[in-house]
Amino acid sequence: MSKTYYDVSSQYMMSQIAGISRLILTQINQERESLMKRIAQDTLSTSAKVSRMVLERRQQYEQRNQERQEVYERFIQQATLEELQSSIGK
Repeated sequence: MSKTYYDVSSQYMMSQIAGISRLILTQINQERESLMKRIAQDTLSTSAKVSRMVLERRQQYEQRNQERQEVYERFIQQATLEELQSSIGK
């Protein structure tokens, strides 16, 4: 989760924050309105990209979690089988 936060910040948020400084420095209303529209569009685009990234990362997490669960189940089955075999041999 921290990697996703870092990736979102570095890939998307830093450039948008830097763009806001241009808005503050702009003195012409028409230019300011144009920048506001572009920032709004960029925010929507960024939101969609972040949502896709989060969905991909969640799917990867769930896949790794499922694989790990299967490994645990095989380990438990093997340990149980070995314990049964050793108790039968006594």
